Amino acid sequence: MENSQINDYLIKLHDRNGTLTPEMVVADAKREGSPLHDLFEWDLGKAATSHWLETARRLIRNVKVIVTNEKTTLKAPFFVRDPSLDYHEQGYTTVVQLRTKPQLAQEAVLEECSRAASAFRRAQEVAAAVGVEQDVADLLSRTLNLGERVKDSV
Repeated sequence: MENSQINDYLIKLHDRNGTLTPEMVVADAKREGSPLHDLFEWDLGKAATSHWLETARRLIRNVKVIVTNEKTTLKAPFFVRDPSLDYHEQGYTTVVQLRTKPQLAQEAVLEECSRAASAFRRAQEVAAAVGVEQDVADLLSRTLNLGERVKDSV
């Protein structure tokens, strides 16, 4: 099933119900005749393993470290994606380890800026759709500029 067909079907589900929730999508997909059915893993063992891995990722992302400098104290993520790994490999390293590896530290920050820019692009698209895009465009521009400064220092 192509993305446009999935999009159209989800819009129809929304229109039919007046809202759309993940529970509605799963309930519909459980029907073997649903066009969404084959997009889900129905083997409960495989689905459970996938859910457990996602829970583990969330737990890892939620570990924080307190960072204090001359002016501020903040909670920063303790684990970040290990920038030494290939893009298709999973794994985390700590910000403590990255402090001793400037090249990898810069790559990790660049990756974070890239993710932030993606989130701002999505926000900009939503803002444009509802007619309030200028503030988000400014934030996106500042985020992209930060990423470029980090990339130039690598």
